[in-house]
Amino acid sequence: MFESAHSLEPGEINLIVAGSVNPETSTTLPGGAITAIIDHGVTSNMDMRYRVERRFEDDLNDLGNPYTFFEISPKWSLNSGNFAFALPLQLYAFGGEDSFIFTDPRFIFTKRNIERNFEVTGILRSQIGVIDGGGGVIPGASIGLGFSDDWDKQSLRIDVGFTSLGSVTFGLGFQTNLK
Repeated sequence: MFESAHSLEPGEINLIVAGSVNPETSTTLPGGAITAIIDHGVTSNMDMRYRVERRFEDDLNDLGNPYTFFEISPKWSLNSGNFAFALPLQLYAFGGEDSFIFTDPRFIFTKRNIERNFEVTGILRSQIGVIDGGGGVIPGASIGLGFSDDWDKQSLRIDVGFTSLGSVTFGLGFQTNLK
């Protein structure tokens, strides 16, 4: 969530502060998160993303609540800025000794309309990991809208994400350029 296929300039830094909620479904628990993301332009078509999230969910199988989620992710963008691929490594850190590591490959498509001050981003992803000795894959998708009158300074992002497990997440984020 809160992504774009566009790449930052080398040395450019964006900060995103966001919040999200996920309602209870037949397969997921209700909860929410507070998120901070730093995106750093490495080259003209590669960024690094650093993300930390504090998650609050009801009765998470006695794993610990709240818990913390960390992500580090390289992203490679095509020169057009419309397509990108990201390969995040994620750590879910629960209280005690429990933690899980995943990778979450993402294909990102963004279409920006500068004249109308908005962009739309679609993401196809698949979270891959091992829990209790068994491997698993959780396909998902998200769609987001970004709004800005100056993309080089700041934007507002609204996202909704889905997984094959039936979870739905709604998020709102504010992005600012720290250069």
